[in-house]
Amino acid sequence: MMPGMRRLAMAFMLAALAGCAVVGGSQHAGPAAYLQKDATSVALVQLSEDDAGHYSGSILDARKTDSADGDPVNTENLTVAGQHHGSDVTLTIQAGLGLSQTWNGTPNGGTLALQIPHEDGSLQREEFHKDNIDGYNQAVGVLRQQVEAGRSAAAAQQQQQASADQQAAQLAARDKAQTDLDTALASIAKDQPAAIGQQAKLSAAVQGARDAFGKEQDALQVVKNATGPSADCTALANKISGLGDDAGSVGTAVSDGNSVVVDTHSAVSTLQQDVTAAKAGLADLQQAGGQPSQGDDATRTIAGADIVQQRVSGAADTADKQLQDLSNQESDVYGQGSALSSECNQKG
Repeated sequence: MMPGMRRLAMAFMLAALAGCAVVGGSQHAGPAAYLQKDATSVALVQLSEDDAGHYSGSILDARKTDSADGDPVNTENLTVAGQHHGSDVTLTIQAGLGLSQTWNGTPNGGTLALQIPHEDGSLQREEFHKDNIDGYNQAVGVLRQQVEAGRSAAAAQQQQQASADQQAAQLAARDKAQTDLDTALASIAKDQPAAIGQQAKLSAAVQGARDAFGKEQDALQVVKNATGPSADCTALANKISGLGDDAGSVGTAVSDGNSVVVDTHSAVSTLQQDVTAAKAGLADLQQAGGQPSQGDDATRTIAGADIVQQRVSGAADTADKQLQDLSNQESDVYGQGSALSSECNQKG
């Protein structure tokens, strides 16, 4: 081929690469743009050729981001320089911080095929197709839409999962509260009769102490009847001994009654704990959006047990005071009998 023809052929080849127009065998440099895109990235190579046959330009690179917020696409603008070698081109990519990378390629009509080094040292062939900045922007817009759609779907899925987790937690809380309520109501059913039974024992204990004290009072009257100017102090001493026995019976009855009071307070405390647990279980169940499986019976049972524990507790306090009064009266009666015995001995 003649030198002039070779120059003309070279001009046509460069025009294919750099988007130059050849008019009358002269070359007018103009930028050419080649686009490459895949599912996660878009790259646009923009090249211009000067009169000396050297290339300069840039690579616009856009990639999807993995972050959950912020800009959905990361972009980068790299500087490109290069030259041609026959039908091939060599491009040097400036990556910043003094780093660079060399790409070799071949233009073929509307396609620019480049051998691009990868991190493992291998070369991978990437094809860039003739396009423009509008095509790049449109492709980047698609990436943004895809990332935003993915974020929206992920957010919707997270919200759905959070709702499901909340519902599951609520159901679990409801089941636990119902179980706690069932346990507390069962305890009330077991412990309430015991507390009520203690009230009857209290009445019997107080009455027993009163009966014993009545005998002691009778014995004191016998002692009083045996006193006087001509009283037999020995016989009186025997009657005082009987009075002491009756006083001892009162003390025993009071002691037994005090034991019943202690047992009653224990039974009331147990029932009170049952009531507290049942109230808490019912409150938790209602807070979790549930209703007791027992219906209104649960509320009535709790209210009834609350009344019982208050009534029995009051009865225990009253019995305790009555027993203490009887104990004091018993000491006073025995003291009167002892005084009469001492007085008889002094007269004798």
